[in-house]
Amino acid sequence: MLTTIDLPEDLLRQAEAEAARRGVDVQALLQEGLRTVLQQSPSRETADDADPPAWFGQLRRYATNVRGHHDVAAIRASIDQKCEP
Repeated sequence: MLTTIDLPEDLLRQAEAEAARRGVDVQALLQEGLRTVLQQSPSRETADDADPPAWFGQLRRYATNVRGHHDVAAIRASIDQKCEP
């Protein structure tokens, strides 16, 4: 698929130099870079440490026993403890 990407001139020059050093074209270098970034980046759906939604901070008063920063399971357990009769 053909696409157009707007790159700053200095970044393109660096990419061209790196591609030449590796003996590949810029297209191959960009493809490799995208694959590397995408493999290293956890998806938002599976990341345990993803940023919580804005309303998440309002649960703080219910989650007094939570030690983890964004540990949803610990917060649920703490809420369950508060809700028991």
